Formats: sequence, C-alpha cells, structure tokens
Amino acid sequence: MKISESNLFFSETLFNLPAFSRSILRIINYAFYIFLTIATVLFLFSDVKQLRWMGIFITPFLFYKAVRRFRSRKSIRTIKDEDIAKGINVCDFFSPKSLELLERAFYKTKIIGGNFYLSLLDILIQENKTKLVLDKMGISRQELSLKIDEAPYYNKVAVRGEADDALNPKYLIDKIEFLAKKAFLQAFDNKRTQVEPFDLFLALAFVQDEEINRIFYLFSVDLKSLRKADNIL
Repeated sequence: MKISESNLFFSETLFNLPAFSRSILRIINYAFYIFLTIATVLFLFSDVKQLRWMGIFITPFLFYKAVRRFRSRKSIRTIKDEDIAKGINVCDFFSPKSLELLERAFYKTKIIGGNFYLSLLDILIQENKTKLVLDKMGISRQELSLKIDEAPYYNKVAVRGEADDALNPKYLIDKIEFLAKKAFLQAFDNKRTQVEPFDLFLALAFVQDEEINRIFYLFSVDLKSLRKADNIL
C-alpha cells in the first residue's frame, strides 16, 4: 500500500482558534476530568449503593480516556485503500504529544513572531527520542540550541521582517501542513502506529528553509543519518 502527499490533507480546529480561546477550552477540559475523577473516587467509597455503582460504571470510561491521552485518534496500521482514496487527515494520526508540540511552536510564532521551523526545532531537541538520536550521532544539544538562538529570524519581537511567519497566517498554516504531511509519511514508512515527535524532527529535513538547512549542514544532519541512528536505538 502506497500513500502520496496528494492523498493527504491537514485539518485541525485548534489551529484556527485564538490562543486565548484554546487555553480556555483546555482549562475547561482539564477541570471537567479532574472533577469527574474526584467524584468517581467519592462514589466508589460511598455507602450509598446507587452512587457506588455509578462510580463502577464511570471508572472504565476514565481509564479509557487516560489511555487515549497517549494515543492518536486513529492508528496508521488501520488505514485501508478506501481511506486513501477518500483522503487522509494527517491530524487524526498524530499522537497528542506531537500535536501539542506543533501547537506550541505555532502559537509561539503567532504571538512573538519569527521562524516557525526554528521554534519547532528548538522544542523538538528537548524531546527524549530526539535527544537519544542526537547523542548517538555525537551532536551536542547545547551547541545546536545555541545555533538556533543565534539564527537571525529565530525570535523576532521588536523587529518584524519578511522572514517573520507571524505576518502571514496562511503562509504559516501552509508550512505546518507541509511539515505534518512529511511527518505522517515518515511514520508510515517506519511502520509506526502514530506520528511521534521524532517524525516531526525527521520532517524538518525536507523543508526548504535557509536557517534550518544551514543548521543541519553545520551539524551534518540529514535524513539518512537520522534514520540510521533511529534504527540503531
């Protein structure tokens, strides 16, 4: 089974919301589940039989939600030919962590400005899998982080120029869609069940960005060496 970029699209509501609205939704969501968890524990130890049974019925639901917290909405391994023909929303196959990191870089760029790819790279090198791969390749994360900080368009607060992704929201979304598709294909080729943060790191090797390309060149980072180090782990 083969999948090409023409079969893929990117659609995620959270990326269309203002940062404030997104934060409010997250707070409401977390508050609801905290309240439900506390209520369930109280129900389980209640002397009232009906409440105790209610706690027993709610417990599997909370367990399911806890497990799903670490899994994508859909598994890559369940994709069928008819799904490819209809078109695949890559966001459905991103792990919650991967989506969270993508959102963090997206909103940081929208609010502060600068280069989205550099912001994402700075976030991804803090992830455990990326750390292990970089260590395996003999690359210092501290030096890599320093080079990101030194990049001309990494964090533009006072001055906004043509390389500032925050000036063009549609262009920023296009960048994310390009990267998300590449990350999905990396996960698919590596037979993963979902798109992990390291797949986003692999996808950065495909972007046509002067600063990313310069940093990867300085540290001899390319797709082949990344995959090799990944396979050894």
